[in-house]
Amino acid sequence: MVPHITVRSFTNDQYILDKVFYSNHYKLKGHHGPDGPVVVDLGAHCGYFTFAAISLGASKVYSFEPFPENFRILLKNTEHTEVGKVIPYQVGVYTENTTLSISYPKIMEEIYYDFANLAIEEEVPPQFKAPCFALDYILNRFISEPVDILKLNIGYAELDILLSSELLPSKVKSIVVETSDPTEKIEGFTEKMKSKGFIESALSPVDDEGKVVLILSKDKISQNFTVEP
Repeated sequence: MVPHITVRSFTNDQYILDKVFYSNHYKLKGHHGPDGPVVVDLGAHCGYFTFAAISLGASKVYSFEPFPENFRILLKNTEHTEVGKVIPYQVGVYTENTTLSISYPKIMEEIYYDFANLAIEEEVPPQFKAPCFALDYILNRFISEPVDILKLNIGYAELDILLSSELLPSKVKSIVVETSDPTEKIEGFTEKMKSKGFIESALSPVDDEGKVVLILSKDKISQNFTVEP
C-alpha cells in the first residue's frame, strides 16, 4: 500500500516535507533488515521526520509534538506504519517539567501559516496550554530502550535542553539538533557535550534560514548519518 502524506493548504508544510523527507535535511543513513535504529523525534511537527526515519529503516520512532493541529496531522501521516513502530505523544520538551503557552501561528507574508515555529509564552491569543517535560523525564518515563538517534528541533532552547540532561550519555548514542543559536554558543556546547561522551560532531548549514544542523555521536557518525565529522 502506498502511504498518504498530508500537507495543509496555506501553510509551509510542503516546504518542510520536501526539506526533511526528499532532501534528507537531517542526513539520516538508510538501514536494511530488522535491526534498524531506535529514534526519538522531539518537535515532530506533522511527522515528516518520523516518516523519513521509518522509510530509512528505523525499527521504532517515539514522536513528541504538543500542538494539537500538528499532532492530528502526525497521526494521519503515520497511521499506515506497522503497529508499534511509531509511538506518538502529545507533549513537549523543555528544561523543566512545566506547562507552556503556545500561540497559534501568525500569517507569514500574508500568504501562509508556519506551524513549525510556534511562539511560546507570548500574550497572543488564541493559545494552547501544552504540557512539557524535561528531557530526562521523557527519557525515563516515555522511552523503554536505549536510543540510537535523538532528533531535536522545537524552535527554542534546544542546546539548553540538551545540556540540562544527565541521562544522555547512558541512554542516547547520537543526537541531531537544528538550532539558530550563534556560532560561539554552538562551539561551547559541542565542547561540553564531548565531556559527556559525544566525541564526534558535524555541522551542516541551513543557508536559507540562518540555522544549522548539528550532529553529535558517541560512536562513528557514519553509523547513522551520511556526513563525516
